[in-house]
Amino acid sequence: MNQEGVALLLTLLIIFTLVGLTVGFSQESSVELNLAGFARDEARATAAARAGFAFALSVLKADDPETDSLREDWGSFGKDIPLQHGPEITVTGFMRDENGKINVNTLLTKEGTIDPAGRKRIERLFALLGLGEEQLDPLLDWLDKDDVKRMEGAEDFYYQNLDIPYPCGNGPFISPGQFTLVKGFGNISLSAENPGEKLSDYLTTYSDGKININTAPKQVLQSLDQSLDQGIAENILEYRKENDFETIQDIRKVPGVTPALFNVIKDTITTKSSAFMIKMEGHCNGAVRTLTARLLRENGMFRIIYWRVS
Repeated sequence: MNQEGVALLLTLLIIFTLVGLTVGFSQESSVELNLAGFARDEARATAAARAGFAFALSVLKADDPETDSLREDWGSFGKDIPLQHGPEITVTGFMRDENGKINVNTLLTKEGTIDPAGRKRIERLFALLGLGEEQLDPLLDWLDKDDVKRMEGAEDFYYQNLDIPYPCGNGPFISPGQFTLVKGFGNISLSAENPGEKLSDYLTTYSDGKININTAPKQVLQSLDQSLDQGIAENILEYRKENDFETIQDIRKVPGVTPALFNVIKDTITTKSSAFMIKMEGHCNGAVRTLTARLLRENGMFRIIYWRVS
């Protein structure tokens, strides 16, 4: 082969090498640009969720703390969030009253045992949600301080023998996120009447323990006492459509709420709330960031006790 042929082959080899490097660099740059773009959109989605939270908090701060009901601005929050943002950004979210749920930690007595009256309330709630002792017993075993296993329950021996072991709580829950640690709660599903709902829609760890009759769902209302049946609970919901319960005495205006029933439930109900949950979602070009916060109301002020962005 003459020198001209060798030079041609070397030139072609160099060209092919450069083309390959260029293509590889172009693909790598494209990936990096896409990742950078997604990171930018995630940051903007996070900022949108935080903006939604700030607006939701302003709605709560403007609320009259003497009475809390679903007819107030915070109760309908989320239907139209008036935030200024670009066409590629959207914000959705809602607020929930934690006093509309049963605080599971109030089942514990000071001695670390299960309060009988509290147990009956949560038994009724679980029955209404289509749950039985196979869910209730592990929850009670997690709460009480002893290591005596209930019939369908679980104590430290069960949890320490899991593939990824951890101790039984034997005390109050820190947050509703811990519910999933309880035996059988990781994949729990409610009855067909409650599609899409979670147990954390009915249970909390944050309120002062009293049930707000202005905001509690029907099942929580029915759990208050065995004589508060579905009909009375629906009467309460019907009353709430046009009126607020300004004091607990107002519940006596509801058909079916007798003086005897009122005397039984009066110490477990309220018309104001001590804790709220705010959940906001920021969307930007397919990126979604969710902000979940829980707040305590203390002396007219709000204190954040739980904050998570995912």
